[in-house]
Amino acid sequence: MASLGPVNHRVVLTTWVRYTKQYTGFDLTSPPSLFDWLCIPQQKLLTLTAVPLFADGFRLAERSIAALRVYPLDVRRLTVAAAWRRVEQEEHLMGRCGLMRGDELGATLIASRLARTAMVMCFALEGKYAPYSKWFGSAFQTWLRCGPLLSQKLLVFVSAPDARSRENAYIAAFRILVNMCNQQTELFPRRRHSNRTTSMGSDECCDQRFGERPLYFFGRPIQVWSAGRACNYSQLDGLTDCEAREFSTVAASCIEDERLKRVFDSQDPRAIPWLAPLDLLTDDTDAACSVDFACTIRRLFDEKPPTQL
Repeated sequence: MASLGPVNHRVVLTTWVRYTKQYTGFDLTSPPSLFDWLCIPQQKLLTLTAVPLFADGFRLAERSIAALRVYPLDVRRLTVAAAWRRVEQEEHLMGRCGLMRGDELGATLIASRLARTAMVMCFALEGKYAPYSKWFGSAFQTWLRCGPLLSQKLLVFVSAPDARSRENAYIAAFRILVNMCNQQTELFPRRRHSNRTTSMGSDECCDQRFGERPLYFFGRPIQVWSAGRACNYSQLDGLTDCEAREFSTVAASCIEDERLKRVFDSQDPRAIPWLAPLDLLTDDTDAACSVDFACTIRRLFDEKPPTQL
C-alpha cells in the first residue's frame, strides 16, 4: 500500500569528518590514540569499516577506514587482558554458588557472563570486531575460526544441568581459549625472563605462557583457570613463574605502550582499575550508543592528576 503524506527518505547530506565525529565522538581523520580506541564501541567500528563506500573523491574516508579496520596490537592485548580480569573476578564464584551453596540459578547466570566474556576475547584474539547482541552469537559461530568448535563447548557449558557438569564443561571450553592465547605469538611473543624463587629454591628462566592446567581455588574443591593463581601457594612447586601468574597479568605484560600498560597494572598506584574497552565495561545499549558517554569515559583517562598518570 502506498504511503500517504510526506516521506522521510532518511538521506542526510554531511561530510565524512562531521559524520564520524557525530557518530563516534572522535576525530577519525587521523588514527585514534590508544585510549580513544577503548571508547569506541566495536559495533560502530564494524559499521564504519564493513559498509560499502561508493564515492570518495578526496580518499579521506578510504584512508580513515583503512586505519580503523583492525585494533592496534596493544588494544587487542589490553582487550584480552581486561577479559581475563573479568574471568578472574567471577570464575571461582560459579563453583561457590553451584558446588558449595546449591544455587543453580546464580551459578548459571555467572556461567553466561563468563561465556560472553570468552566470546569477546575471541574476537580480539582473531582481530575482528564484535557486533551488537542481535548478531553476536551468529557472528561468533560463522566469522571466527574458533567459532564452530568453541560455540558448541560454550553451549554445553551454559546449559549444564548441575554444578559438577558445569565445572567440567567450563574447564573444557576455556582450555581452548588458553591454547588460543598461547598460540597467538604475534600478540603474546615468547619472552625469556627470570623465574622467581619458589619453595624449591629454583631461579631459572621460563617462557612467557598462559598456564595450561587449571588449579584448585585456595584449596577449595573448585577448579579455576586464572583467579588467584599466584596465591595458590600449595600448588606453586613445579610451576614456572609464568604459570603462577594470573592470565590478565601475562597478557598485560606484553603491552608495549608504557602508559597503557601502567594504567592497567593493578599494582601501580596510578592505575585505573576498571580500564577496559567500552564493550567490556558495559553492555547497556544506551551507553554503547551514546557519544556523550564515550567522551565522558575518555575524559576520565585525562583528568587523573599528573602525579597519577
